[in-house]
Amino acid sequence: MQEVHDMYLSALNDESEIELARQWYDTRDKDVLRSKQRINDYLHDAKKLHSLHDTDSVKFKSSRHSRGSPSSSSSTKLRLIEGKARSAALEVEARFLKEKQALRMASEELEL
Repeated sequence: MQEVHDMYLSALNDESEIELARQWYDTRDKDVLRSKQRINDYLHDAKKLHSLHDTDSVKFKSSRHSRGSPSSSSSTKLRLIEGKARSAALEVEARFLKEKQALRMASEELEL
């Protein structure tokens, strides 16, 4: 994406347009990085919760008590975190595709 943006910048002549294009790209780049960080955070939380779930499952199986499953709440939390991670990943992918399409359109305009 950076290469296409650099090509776009090199085709611009007006300094104010160049600065606006740089600001636009920097903003989008930061958005993508933040989204990736959110995905990493969700995945990290999911792994932690998954390991807790495994530990709870072992404790529950080794226990002779048949009270409510302590792993059911962590299992629910795990599914919730996995769902959030999937949602964040799809959001990043959608942003990426929009940016890619915008850059492709700008590149095509430059070719005309």
